[in-house]
Amino acid sequence: MNVLQVTAQYLEKARVSKNFVAVNENAMEQAAQVQAKLEAGEVLSPLAGRPIALQDNIFVQGMPCACGSAMMAGYMPMFDAEVVQKLQAAGLIIIGKLGMNEFADSPQAAAAVAADEVPLALATDNRMACAQHGVWHIKPTYGAVSRVGLVANVSSMDAIGPIARNVQDCAALLEIIADCDFMQPVGVDANPPELPNLSHAAAAHEIIASAEAGANLQKFDGISLGKRSKNADNLSETYKFSRGEGFGLATKRRLLFGSLVLSAGNYDVYYKKALQVRAQVKAALAGVSAVQLPVDEASNCLANLAGLPAIVKPDGNQIMGAAFCDIALAKEVAA
Repeated sequence: MNVLQVTAQYLEKARVSKNFVAVNENAMEQAAQVQAKLEAGEVLSPLAGRPIALQDNIFVQGMPCACGSAMMAGYMPMFDAEVVQKLQAAGLIIIGKLGMNEFADSPQAAAAVAADEVPLALATDNRMACAQHGVWHIKPTYGAVSRVGLVANVSSMDAIGPIARNVQDCAALLEIIADCDFMQPVGVDANPPELPNLSHAAAAHEIIASAEAGANLQKFDGISLGKRSKNADNLSETYKFSRGEGFGLATKRRLLFGSLVLSAGNYDVYYKKALQVRAQVKAALAGVSAVQLPVDEASNCLANLAGLPAIVKPDGNQIMGAAFCDIALAKEVAA
């Protein structure tokens, strides 16, 4: 099948899928342009003509971006995320946006790829869902992929990564969206390193993540950004009612916890200590080339705290590697 036929096939799947929250009505036009370039002999990328879907926290001009939140319902970005620009230049066809839990990692992207509703997807850290659905996912090295056009949540951990049904497609997609030159790993170590304060890593992760999410979501107040409450009669009520009506319970709890750990009297007790644990985790992992770990909360937080890449395998395990060894690590896993 040509690009037009493949795009039409996946568009029909997206229209009836509960994993999608929006379909790109310009997808067929984009597919026609890519098909014409390929027929003219233009070299775009190894994934040219392949459909792809994006988690709904990545900007696509002309498509809504709600992040699973009533607070952002109806929001239309004015520009494309940098990863979207790279996808378009490489000839991939964006067919739609995938649902997500409110400002949080979600199962829809992994589920859509696993069900062949789309062959490729981009999402922020999706390791748990991908392990559960038996698909491949690369959480890239922090900073390897631009966050311009990604709705900020946990700024020091947010990373857009590829999801696919094989590791080769994951690696090829990461090469397209990356902003860096990757390095070579020296081999996978089957024995995990001994880490100081491992029992505190998950708690430190939650403290830092909540604090950063709270700071990032402050701007959604019904005035600067976000849906404004119709029930407010003054400025104070506008803030309170807009945030009260716009955010879900889980997000409110996270915002309250983030405010608590950053408050006077608690900053040193919680947030500062969490940063110290993060520094210890980074130091402990500095000499690790690659190690296999299960996909679970205790292990997932290590790559996030240290900013290291992790490749999720369909068997429920992940390979965590040295910084900026993402592509070579993926090829080693595939061998």
